[in-house]
Amino acid sequence: MKLNKLFSQRAAVVIACSCKIYGAIVFRKAFYIFLGSILVACAGFNRSVSDIDTSDTLAALPAAYIPPAQKIDDASLDIVAAGYKDALALISDQTMQEDILRRLAMIELRYAEGKQAKASQSTMASVYANAIATYNMLIDTQQYRKDNDKLLYPLAKAYELSGDMPAALKTFDRLVKEFPESMYFSEAQFRRGEILFSDADYNAASTAYHAIVLRNLRDESLDDHQPSSFLTNAYYMWGWSEFKLENHDQALRAFVVVLDEYTQKAIAGYATRSSDELLQDTFRVMALSFSYTNGADSIAQLLDEINERPYANRLFAELGDLYLKKKRFRDSAAVFDRFVTRYPASPLAPTFHQRQIDAFTAGRFPEEVREQKRRFASNYAVDGDYWVAAKQDTREFIRSKLHIYIDELARYHHSVAQKAKGKRDSGVAGAPDALQVAQHYRDAAGWYREWIRSFPGATDLPEKYFLLGETEFEAGDFASAVAA
Repeated sequence: MKLNKLFSQRAAVVIACSCKIYGAIVFRKAFYIFLGSILVACAGFNRSVSDIDTSDTLAALPAAYIPPAQKIDDASLDIVAAGYKDALALISDQTMQEDILRRLAMIELRYAEGKQAKASQSTMASVYANAIATYNMLIDTQQYRKDNDKLLYPLAKAYELSGDMPAALKTFDRLVKEFPESMYFSEAQFRRGEILFSDADYNAASTAYHAIVLRNLRDESLDDHQPSSFLTNAYYMWGWSEFKLENHDQALRAFVVVLDEYTQKAIAGYATRSSDELLQDTFRVMALSFSYTNGADSIAQLLDEINERPYANRLFAELGDLYLKKKRFRDSAAVFDRFVTRYPASPLAPTFHQRQIDAFTAGRFPEEVREQKRRFASNYAVDGDYWVAAKQDTREFIRSKLHIYIDELARYHHSVAQKAKGKRDSGVAGAPDALQVAQHYRDAAGWYREWIRSFPGATDLPEKYFLLGETEFEAGDFASAVAA
Protein backbone atom coordinates (compact mmCIF):
# COMPACT_ATOMS: atom_id res chain seq x y z
CA MET A 1 0.00 0.00 0.00
CA LYS A 2 2.87 2.38 0.73
CA LEU A 3 4.24 1.68 -2.75
CA ASN A 4 0.88 2.43 -4.31
CA LYS A 5 0.61 5.63 -2.29
CA LEU A 6 4.11 6.69 -3.34
CA PHE A 7 3.29 6.07 -6.98
CA SER A 8 0.05 8.06 -6.70
CA GLN A 9 1.95 10.97 -5.18
CA ARG A 10 4.51 10.85 -7.98
CA ALA A 11 1.75 10.86 -10.56
CA ALA A 12 0.21 13.87 -8.85
CA VAL A 13 3.57 15.67 -9.03
CA VAL A 14 3.71 14.85 -12.73
CA ILE A 15 0.36 16.57 -13.16
CA ALA A 16 1.35 19.70 -11.27
CA CYS A 17 4.79 20.09 -12.87
CA SER A 18 3.48 19.26 -16.32
CA CYS A 19 0.94 22.02 -15.98
CA LYS A 20 3.68 24.49 -15.16
CA ILE A 21 5.73 23.46 -18.14
CA TYR A 22 3.38 22.51 -20.91
CA GLY A 23 -0.06 23.96 -20.17
CA ALA A 24 -3.57 22.64 -20.43
CA ILE A 25 -3.04 20.10 -23.23
CA VAL A 26 -0.41 18.21 -21.31
CA PHE A 27 -2.52 18.48 -18.17
CA ARG A 28 -5.23 16.45 -19.82
CA LYS A 29 -2.83 13.68 -20.76
CA ALA A 30 -1.17 13.77 -17.36
CA PHE A 31 -4.63 13.40 -15.86
CA TYR A 32 -5.08 10.19 -17.79
CA ILE A 33 -1.79 8.96 -16.34
CA PHE A 34 -3.06 9.85 -12.88
CA LEU A 35 -6.21 7.82 -13.48
CA GLY A 36 -4.00 4.85 -14.34
CA SER A 37 -2.16 5.23 -11.06
CA ILE A 38 -5.48 5.31 -9.21
CA LEU A 39 -6.44 2.00 -10.78
CA VAL A 40 -3.16 0.47 -9.63
CA ALA A 41 -3.73 1.81 -6.11
CA CYS A 42 -7.23 0.37 -6.06
CA ALA A 43 -5.86 -3.03 -6.95
CA GLY A 44 -3.72 -2.85 -3.81
CA PHE A 45 -6.89 -2.57 -1.75
CA ASN A 46 -8.20 -5.84 -3.26
CA ARG A 47 -11.18 -3.98 -4.73
CA SER A 48 -12.44 -4.31 -8.27
CA VAL A 49 -13.24 -1.39 -10.48
CA SER A 50 -16.93 -2.27 -10.15
CA ASP A 51 -16.71 -1.55 -6.42
CA ILE A 52 -15.88 2.10 -7.09
CA ASP A 53 -18.71 4.63 -6.87
CA THR A 54 -19.18 6.00 -10.37
CA SER A 55 -22.42 7.82 -9.75
CA ASP A 56 -20.70 11.14 -10.58
CA THR A 57 -19.39 11.55 -14.11
CA LEU A 58 -16.31 13.45 -15.25
CA ALA A 59 -18.61 16.14 -16.59
CA ALA A 60 -19.86 16.76 -13.06
CA LEU A 61 -16.38 17.53 -11.78
CA PRO A 62 -15.39 21.18 -11.34
CA ALA A 63 -13.23 22.77 -14.01
CA ALA A 64 -9.54 21.92 -13.69
CA TYR A 65 -7.38 24.67 -12.20
CA ILE A 66 -4.15 25.23 -14.07
CA PRO A 67 -1.61 26.91 -11.77
CA PRO A 68 0.35 29.86 -13.14
CA ALA A 69 3.65 29.17 -14.88
CA GLN A 70 6.61 28.96 -12.57
CA LYS A 71 10.30 28.38 -13.02
CA ILE A 72 11.04 24.66 -12.84
CA ASP A 73 14.36 23.62 -11.31
CA ASP A 74 16.30 20.47 -12.16
CA ALA A 75 14.91 18.63 -9.13
CA SER A 76 11.36 19.18 -10.31
CA LEU A 77 12.32 18.10 -13.84
CA ASP A 78 13.72 14.89 -12.34
CA ILE A 79 10.39 14.20 -10.66
CA VAL A 80 8.45 14.91 -13.84
CA ALA A 81 10.75 12.70 -15.91
CA ALA A 82 10.50 9.86 -13.41
CA GLY A 83 6.71 10.13 -13.39
CA TYR A 84 6.57 9.98 -17.19
CA LYS A 85 8.85 6.95 -17.24
CA ASP A 86 6.66 5.19 -14.67
CA ALA A 87 3.54 5.99 -16.69
CA LEU A 88 5.23 4.78 -19.88
CA ALA A 89 5.46 1.28 -18.38
CA LEU A 90 1.72 1.25 -17.68
CA ILE A 91 0.33 2.54 -20.98
CA SER A 92 -0.12 0.33 -24.03
CA ASP A 93 -1.61 2.97 -26.36
CA GLN A 94 1.06 3.67 -28.99
CA THR A 95 0.13 7.31 -29.60
CA MET A 96 0.18 8.09 -25.90
CA GLN A 97 3.51 6.32 -25.53
CA GLU A 98 4.92 8.44 -28.34
CA ASP A 99 3.57 11.61 -26.73
CA ILE A 100 5.24 10.68 -23.44
CA LEU A 101 8.53 10.09 -25.25
CA ARG A 102 8.17 13.54 -26.76
CA ARG A 103 7.63 15.03 -23.30
CA LEU A 104 10.76 13.28 -22.09
CA ALA A 105 12.67 14.73 -25.03
CA MET A 106 11.41 18.19 -24.11
CA ILE A 107 12.61 17.67 -20.55
CA GLU A 108 16.00 16.64 -21.95
CA LEU A 109 16.11 19.94 -23.84
CA ARG A 110 15.16 21.83 -20.71
CA TYR A 111 18.02 20.13 -18.88
CA ALA A 112 20.42 21.31 -21.56
CA GLU A 113 19.11 24.87 -21.47
CA GLY A 114 19.61 24.91 -17.72
CA LYS A 115 23.21 23.77 -18.11
CA GLN A 116 23.92 26.25 -20.91
CA ALA A 117 24.50 29.19 -18.56
CA LYS A 118 27.27 27.28 -16.82
CA ALA A 119 28.90 25.82 -19.93
CA SER A 120 31.60 27.40 -22.07
CA GLN A 121 31.13 27.91 -25.79
CA SER A 122 33.54 25.06 -26.53
CA THR A 123 31.42 22.54 -24.60
CA MET A 124 28.03 23.72 -25.87
CA ALA A 125 27.76 20.85 -28.37
CA SER A 126 28.11 18.25 -25.64
CA VAL A 127 25.50 20.02 -23.49
CA TYR A 128 22.84 19.53 -26.17
CA ALA A 129 24.09 16.19 -27.50
CA ASN A 130 21.56 14.05 -25.61
CA ALA A 131 18.59 16.22 -26.55
CA ILE A 132 19.66 16.26 -30.20
CA ALA A 133 20.11 12.49 -30.24
CA THR A 134 16.74 11.95 -28.60
CA TYR A 135 14.86 14.14 -31.09
CA ASN A 136 16.61 12.55 -34.06
CA MET A 137 15.64 9.12 -32.74
CA LEU A 138 12.01 10.17 -32.34
CA ILE A 139 11.89 11.61 -35.85
CA ASP A 140 13.31 8.37 -37.26
CA THR A 141 10.87 6.17 -35.35
CA GLN A 142 7.76 8.32 -35.77
CA GLN A 143 8.07 9.28 -39.42
CA TYR A 144 4.44 8.39 -40.19
CA ARG A 145 3.05 11.09 -37.84
CA LYS A 146 1.60 14.29 -39.27
CA ASP A 147 2.75 16.51 -36.40
CA ASN A 148 6.49 15.97 -36.63
CA ASP A 149 6.95 19.73 -36.96
CA LYS A 150 6.69 19.58 -33.18
CA LEU A 151 9.86 17.48 -33.23
CA LEU A 152 11.72 19.38 -35.95
CA TYR A 153 11.26 22.74 -34.26
CA PRO A 154 12.89 21.82 -30.89
CA LEU A 155 15.56 19.85 -32.75
CA ALA A 156 16.45 22.89 -34.84
CA LYS A 157 16.43 24.99 -31.67
CA ALA A 158 18.80 22.54 -29.98
CA TYR A 159 21.17 22.63 -32.96
CA GLU A 160 21.07 26.42 -32.95
CA LEU A 161 21.76 26.67 -29.23
CA SER A 162 24.59 24.17 -29.53
CA GLY A 163 26.23 26.34 -32.18
CA ASP A 164 25.69 23.94 -35.09
CA MET A 165 24.16 26.46 -37.48
CA PRO A 166 24.39 24.31 -40.64
CA ALA A 167 22.40 21.53 -38.94
CA ALA A 168 19.92 24.07 -37.53
CA LEU A 169 19.41 25.58 -40.98
CA LYS A 170 18.94 22.12 -42.54
CA THR A 171 16.33 21.24 -39.91
CA PHE A 172 14.47 24.53 -40.32
CA ASP A 173 14.56 23.98 -44.10
CA ARG A 174 12.93 20.60 -43.63
CA LEU A 175 10.29 22.03 -41.31
CA VAL A 176 9.09 24.75 -43.70
CA LYS A 177 9.22 22.38 -46.69
CA GLU A 178 7.41 19.41 -45.14
CA PHE A 179 5.04 21.36 -42.88
CA PRO A 180 4.15 24.62 -44.69
CA GLU A 181 1.03 25.05 -42.53
CA SER A 182 2.86 24.52 -39.24
CA MET A 183 2.34 26.89 -36.35
CA TYR A 184 6.13 27.21 -36.38
CA PHE A 185 6.30 28.25 -40.05
CA SER A 186 6.90 31.98 -39.54
CA GLU A 187 9.39 31.53 -36.74
CA ALA A 188 11.25 28.84 -38.67
CA GLN A 189 11.47 31.12 -41.70
CA PHE A 190 12.70 33.95 -39.53
CA ARG A 191 15.40 31.76 -37.96
CA ARG A 192 16.40 30.62 -41.45
CA GLY A 193 16.65 34.24 -42.49
CA GLU A 194 18.87 35.06 -39.52
CA ILE A 195 21.29 32.24 -40.28
CA LEU A 196 21.37 33.01 -44.00
CA PHE A 197 21.82 36.74 -43.41
CA SER A 198 24.73 36.02 -41.04
CA ASP A 199 26.25 33.88 -43.80
CA ALA A 200 25.88 36.82 -46.22
CA ASP A 201 23.47 34.79 -48.37
CA TYR A 202 21.22 37.81 -48.79
CA ASN A 203 19.17 36.39 -51.67
CA ALA A 204 18.12 33.36 -49.65
CA ALA A 205 17.63 35.46 -46.51
CA SER A 206 15.35 37.83 -48.43
CA THR A 207 13.29 34.88 -49.65
CA ALA A 208 12.92 33.54 -46.10
CA TYR A 209 11.80 36.86 -44.65
CA HIS A 210 9.52 37.53 -47.61
CA ALA A 211 7.83 34.14 -47.03
CA ILE A 212 6.56 35.44 -43.68
CA VAL A 213 5.18 38.53 -45.40
CA LEU A 214 3.46 36.45 -48.07
CA ARG A 215 1.95 34.12 -45.48
CA ASN A 216 0.47 37.09 -43.64
CA LEU A 217 -0.92 38.57 -46.86
CA ARG A 218 -2.46 35.19 -47.70
CA ASP A 219 -4.18 34.79 -44.35
CA GLU A 220 -5.10 38.36 -43.41
CA SER A 221 -8.61 38.02 -44.88
CA LEU A 222 -9.43 35.10 -42.56
CA ASP A 223 -11.77 35.91 -39.70
CA ASP A 224 -9.51 34.45 -37.02
CA HIS A 225 -6.26 35.72 -38.52
CA GLN A 226 -3.64 37.03 -36.11
CA PRO A 227 -0.48 38.54 -37.64
CA SER A 228 2.68 36.67 -36.76
CA SER A 229 4.68 38.17 -33.92
CA PHE A 230 7.62 38.00 -36.32
CA LEU A 231 5.93 40.04 -39.06
CA THR A 232 7.30 43.52 -38.31
CA ASN A 233 10.83 42.19 -37.80
CA ALA A 234 10.44 40.16 -40.98
CA TYR A 235 9.68 43.35 -42.93
CA TYR A 236 12.66 45.02 -41.26
CA MET A 237 15.08 42.21 -42.10
CA TRP A 238 13.59 41.80 -45.57
CA GLY A 239 14.40 45.47 -46.08
CA TRP A 240 17.96 44.94 -44.85
CA SER A 241 18.42 41.93 -47.14
CA GLU A 242 17.23 43.94 -50.15
CA PHE A 243 19.45 46.82 -49.07
CA LYS A 244 22.45 44.48 -49.05
CA LEU A 245 21.46 43.37 -52.55
CA GLU A 246 21.29 47.06 -53.57
CA ASN A 247 17.60 46.73 -54.37
CA HIS A 248 16.93 50.06 -52.71
CA ASP A 249 13.44 50.60 -54.06
CA GLN A 250 12.18 47.30 -52.58
CA ALA A 251 14.16 47.87 -49.37
CA LEU A 252 12.56 51.29 -48.86
CA ARG A 253 9.07 49.91 -49.29
CA ALA A 254 9.73 47.20 -46.73
CA PHE A 255 11.04 49.78 -44.29
CA VAL A 256 7.95 51.95 -44.85
CA VAL A 257 5.82 49.10 -43.45
CA VAL A 258 8.02 49.06 -40.34
CA LEU A 259 7.62 52.81 -39.89
CA ASP A 260 3.87 52.61 -40.44
CA GLU A 261 3.58 49.89 -37.80
CA TYR A 262 5.65 51.90 -35.34
CA THR A 263 3.54 55.00 -35.97
CA GLN A 264 0.36 53.09 -35.15
CA LYS A 265 1.90 51.74 -31.94
CA ALA A 266 3.13 55.18 -30.93
CA ILE A 267 -0.32 56.67 -31.45
CA ALA A 268 -1.82 53.85 -29.38
CA GLY A 269 0.80 54.33 -26.67
CA TYR A 270 2.47 50.95 -27.21
CA ALA A 271 5.93 52.16 -28.20
CA THR A 272 8.80 50.59 -26.28
CA ARG A 273 12.52 51.15 -25.94
CA SER A 274 13.27 48.27 -28.31
CA SER A 275 10.81 49.59 -30.89
CA ASP A 276 12.39 53.05 -30.55
CA GLU A 277 15.79 51.53 -31.33
CA LEU A 278 14.34 49.66 -34.30
CA LEU A 279 12.76 52.90 -35.51
CA GLN A 280 16.03 54.83 -35.31
CA ASP A 281 17.91 52.09 -37.16
CA THR A 282 15.22 52.02 -39.84
CA PHE A 283 15.56 55.74 -40.47
CA ARG A 284 19.33 55.35 -40.58
CA VAL A 285 19.35 52.60 -43.22
CA MET A 286 16.70 54.43 -45.26
CA ALA A 287 18.93 57.51 -45.27
CA LEU A 288 21.75 55.34 -46.61
CA SER A 289 19.47 54.04 -49.38
CA PHE A 290 18.45 57.58 -50.31
CA SER A 291 22.11 58.68 -50.34
CA TYR A 292 22.98 55.81 -52.71
CA THR A 293 20.25 56.81 -55.15
CA ASN A 294 19.04 60.36 -55.83
CA GLY A 295 19.10 61.94 -52.39
CA ALA A 296 16.22 64.24 -51.60
CA ASP A 297 14.65 63.47 -54.98
CA SER A 298 14.37 59.82 -53.92
CA ILE A 299 12.49 60.83 -50.76
CA ALA A 300 10.11 63.00 -52.74
CA GLN A 301 9.53 60.23 -55.29
CA LEU A 302 8.80 57.67 -52.57
CA LEU A 303 6.32 59.97 -50.83
CA ASP A 304 4.63 60.78 -54.13
CA GLU A 305 4.10 57.06 -54.72
CA ILE A 306 2.99 55.97 -51.23
CA ASN A 307 1.32 59.27 -50.23
CA GLU A 308 2.43 61.54 -47.44
CA ARG A 309 3.45 60.06 -44.11
CA PRO A 310 3.57 61.72 -40.67
CA TYR A 311 7.26 60.84 -40.39
CA ALA A 312 8.25 62.51 -43.68
CA ASN A 313 10.22 65.15 -41.78
CA ARG A 314 12.39 62.40 -40.25
CA LEU A 315 13.27 61.06 -43.70
CA PHE A 316 14.58 64.46 -44.78
CA ALA A 317 16.26 65.15 -41.43
CA GLU A 318 18.12 61.81 -41.35
CA LEU A 319 19.41 62.23 -44.89
CA GLY A 320 20.45 65.83 -44.25
CA ASP A 321 22.29 64.82 -41.09
CA LEU A 322 23.97 61.91 -42.89
CA TYR A 323 25.32 64.25 -45.58
CA LEU A 324 26.45 66.66 -42.87
CA LYS A 325 28.43 63.92 -41.09
CA LYS A 326 30.09 63.07 -44.40
CA LYS A 327 30.91 66.77 -44.88
CA ARG A 328 28.74 66.95 -47.97
CA PHE A 329 27.57 70.39 -46.92
CA ARG A 330 25.87 71.48 -50.13
CA ASP A 331 24.00 68.17 -50.40
CA SER A 332 22.92 68.51 -46.78
CA ALA A 333 21.67 72.05 -47.35
CA ALA A 334 19.82 70.89 -50.48
CA VAL A 335 17.93 68.22 -48.49
CA PHE A 336 16.81 70.72 -45.85
CA ASP A 337 15.83 73.16 -48.60
CA ARG A 338 13.79 70.45 -50.32
CA PHE A 339 11.73 69.98 -47.19
CA VAL A 340 11.05 73.73 -46.94
CA THR A 341 10.07 73.87 -50.60
CA ARG A 342 7.81 70.81 -50.36
CA TYR A 343 6.17 71.81 -47.09
CA PRO A 344 6.31 75.63 -46.94
CA ALA A 345 3.44 75.85 -44.44
CA SER A 346 4.78 73.13 -42.12
CA PRO A 347 5.44 74.13 -38.49
CA LEU A 348 8.87 72.60 -39.03
CA ALA A 349 9.71 74.70 -42.12
CA PRO A 350 11.59 77.41 -40.13
CA THR A 351 13.60 74.72 -38.31
CA PHE A 352 14.63 73.05 -41.56
CA HIS A 353 15.46 76.44 -43.06
CA GLN A 354 17.68 77.19 -40.07
CA ARG A 355 19.38 73.79 -40.52
CA GLN A 356 20.03 74.66 -44.15
CA ILE A 357 21.76 77.84 -42.99
CA ASP A 358 23.78 75.85 -40.45
CA ALA A 359 24.91 73.42 -43.17
CA PHE A 360 26.18 76.28 -45.34
CA THR A 361 27.84 77.81 -42.29
CA ALA A 362 29.61 74.51 -41.47
CA GLY A 363 30.81 74.31 -45.07
CA ARG A 364 32.02 77.94 -44.99
CA PHE A 365 29.90 79.26 -47.82
CA PRO A 366 29.32 82.89 -46.68
CA GLU A 367 27.38 84.03 -49.75
CA GLU A 368 24.95 81.13 -49.45
CA VAL A 369 24.59 81.77 -45.71
CA ARG A 370 23.63 85.42 -46.28
CA GLU A 371 21.25 84.53 -49.09
CA GLN A 372 19.41 81.99 -46.93
CA LYS A 373 19.24 84.42 -44.02
CA ARG A 374 17.60 86.91 -46.37
CA ARG A 375 15.18 84.20 -47.46
CA PHE A 376 14.44 83.25 -43.87
CA ALA A 377 13.68 86.87 -42.96
CA SER A 378 11.40 87.18 -45.98
CA ASN A 379 9.55 83.86 -45.56
CA TYR A 380 8.90 84.24 -41.83
CA ALA A 381 8.67 88.00 -41.40
CA VAL A 382 6.70 89.23 -38.42
CA ASP A 383 3.09 89.87 -39.48
CA GLY A 384 3.68 87.95 -42.74
CA ASP A 385 1.36 85.17 -43.95
CA TYR A 386 3.36 82.37 -42.29
CA TRP A 387 3.67 84.30 -39.04
CA VAL A 388 -0.06 84.95 -38.84
CA ALA A 389 -0.89 81.25 -39.18
CA ALA A 390 1.91 80.00 -36.89
CA LYS A 391 1.44 78.83 -33.31
CA GLN A 392 3.13 80.59 -30.42
CA ASP A 393 6.02 78.15 -30.00
CA THR A 394 6.83 78.41 -33.71
CA ARG A 395 6.70 82.18 -33.50
CA GLU A 396 9.13 82.15 -30.59
CA PHE A 397 11.58 80.07 -32.60
CA ILE A 398 11.25 82.39 -35.60
CA ARG A 399 11.69 85.47 -33.43
CA SER A 400 14.89 84.08 -31.89
CA LYS A 401 16.40 83.58 -35.34
CA LEU A 402 15.17 86.85 -36.84
CA HIS A 403 16.76 88.72 -33.94
CA ILE A 404 20.15 87.33 -35.02
CA TYR A 405 19.80 87.12 -38.79
CA ILE A 406 18.37 90.59 -39.42
CA ASP A 407 21.00 92.22 -37.21
CA GLU A 408 23.79 90.34 -39.01
CA LEU A 409 22.43 91.35 -42.43
CA ALA A 410 22.12 94.99 -41.39
CA ARG A 411 25.66 95.11 -40.01
CA TYR A 412 27.06 93.31 -43.06
CA HIS A 413 25.54 95.80 -45.51
CA HIS A 414 26.54 98.69 -43.26
CA SER A 415 30.13 97.42 -43.31
CA VAL A 416 30.07 96.99 -47.11
CA ALA A 417 28.74 100.52 -47.50
CA GLN A 418 31.47 101.98 -45.27
CA LYS A 419 34.20 100.13 -47.19
CA ALA A 420 32.77 101.27 -50.51
CA LYS A 421 32.63 104.88 -49.28
CA GLY A 422 36.25 104.62 -48.10
CA LYS A 423 37.40 103.42 -51.53
CA ARG A 424 35.47 106.17 -53.28
CA ASP A 425 36.86 108.87 -50.97
CA SER A 426 40.44 107.61 -51.44
CA GLY A 427 40.13 107.64 -55.21
CA VAL A 428 41.13 104.00 -55.63
CA ALA A 429 40.88 102.78 -59.19
CA GLY A 430 37.67 100.91 -59.83
CA ALA A 431 36.06 102.31 -56.68
CA PRO A 432 32.24 102.35 -56.62
CA ASP A 433 30.55 105.57 -57.61
CA ALA A 434 28.30 107.68 -55.37
CA LEU A 435 25.11 105.94 -56.48
CA GLN A 436 26.53 102.50 -55.66
CA VAL A 437 27.70 103.66 -52.25
CA ALA A 438 24.28 105.16 -51.53
CA GLN A 439 22.60 101.88 -52.47
CA HIS A 440 24.78 99.96 -50.02
CA TYR A 441 23.70 102.33 -47.25
CA ARG A 442 20.06 101.99 -48.27
CA ASP A 443 20.40 98.18 -48.07
CA ALA A 444 21.75 98.49 -44.55
CA ALA A 445 19.01 100.97 -43.62
CA GLY A 446 16.35 98.58 -44.91
CA TRP A 447 17.54 95.82 -42.58
CA TYR A 448 17.78 98.19 -39.60
CA ARG A 449 14.23 99.28 -40.33
CA GLU A 450 13.07 95.63 -40.50
CA TRP A 451 14.75 94.89 -37.18
CA ILE A 452 13.02 97.86 -35.52
CA ARG A 453 9.66 96.75 -36.95
CA SER A 454 10.16 93.18 -35.77
CA PHE A 455 11.30 94.02 -32.23
CA PRO A 456 9.54 97.23 -31.16
CA GLY A 457 10.05 96.54 -27.45
CA ALA A 458 13.74 95.56 -27.55
CA THR A 459 16.11 97.14 -25.02
CA ASP A 460 18.66 98.05 -27.71
CA LEU A 461 16.06 99.79 -29.86
CA PRO A 462 17.70 103.27 -29.43
CA GLU A 463 20.96 101.93 -30.89
CA LYS A 464 19.16 100.56 -33.93
CA TYR A 465 17.38 103.89 -34.48
CA PHE A 466 20.73 105.64 -34.35
CA LEU A 467 22.25 103.24 -36.90
CA LEU A 468 19.18 103.63 -39.11
CA GLY A 469 19.54 107.41 -39.06
CA GLU A 470 23.25 107.18 -39.81
CA THR A 471 22.81 104.91 -42.85
CA GLU A 472 19.94 106.96 -44.25
CA PHE A 473 21.99 110.15 -43.84
CA GLU A 474 24.93 108.56 -45.70
CA ALA A 475 22.51 107.43 -48.42
CA GLY A 476 21.35 111.02 -48.84
CA ASP A 477 17.87 110.29 -47.53
CA PHE A 478 17.98 113.30 -45.17
CA ALA A 479 14.28 113.51 -44.42
CA SER A 480 14.17 109.86 -43.37
CA ALA A 481 17.36 110.32 -41.35
CA VAL A 482 15.85 113.17 -39.39
CA ALA A 483 12.70 111.14 -38.74
CA ALA A 484 14.77 108.23 -37.45
